[in-house]
Amino acid sequence: MIYCVNAILLVDLSYVLQLRDDNPMIAASGQWSLFGGGVEDAESPKDAIVREITEELSVPIENCQLLGCAECYGPFEKQDLHFSFFVADITSFWGKHQLTEGQDVALFNIEEIQKLSMPKLFLELINNFHNKRTMPLCDSCNKKTKTPN
Repeated sequence: MIYCVNAILLVDLSYVLQLRDDNPMIAASGQWSLFGGGVEDAESPKDAIVREITEELSVPIENCQLLGCAECYGPFEKQDLHFSFFVADITSFWGKHQLTEGQDVALFNIEEIQKLSMPKLFLELINNFHNKRTMPLCDSCNKKTKTPN
């Protein structure tokens, strides 16, 4: 299983998305996506998302919160993936960012996002977050967070 982290980044009421490089050797090539990446050995998911956002957007995220997680099969990776999803408001840093990975970064409202080419899982996550501001934990994370009787 590959452990991944991604973040819904907010600037006021807009969503910050990354246009992935047009490279057939990467997942979601040429699509709009959430920022994020893989969790390195001995790294917590929260540490991983802070590192990924700093590396990819040159923006410190200080108050990111775990939104939820999901598990699915990754056809590109050809194995199971475990995603930890975070949310962070980067309004105070917007304009000071510097894109270091991907073709572009842009702000979108929820209606504009519906028209973008992006991974289905991320579109569903954004829509769910927009409507409910929450997301459930996957079964394996629920088991880890339950207190023993």
